[in-house]
Amino acid sequence: MLMMTLSLDRDEPSVSLHGWLVGDEVQEFERVVTTSRVPLAIVLESLRGADVSGLAALRTHRDRGMRLRNVSPYISLLLES
Repeated sequence: MLMMTLSLDRDEPSVSLHGWLVGDEVQEFERVVTTSRVPLAIVLESLRGADVSGLAALRTHRDRGMRLRNVSPYISLLLES
């Protein structure tokens, strides 16, 4: 299960991911990020894990210039593999 929290802080708007980025929840994450009117940072401190499609989505947004914040060593390792 994934919960997303949107913060429209003036300094750095962000979406925080809590739980697991897997399955159909990847599509919902993509919808939130791609329909935002402002660039979002992606906060990953509460992300527990992700499947192949979830990791691919995170890599894609990172490669397009979105900032990944508070990435745990485990998630960092998954993103680099």
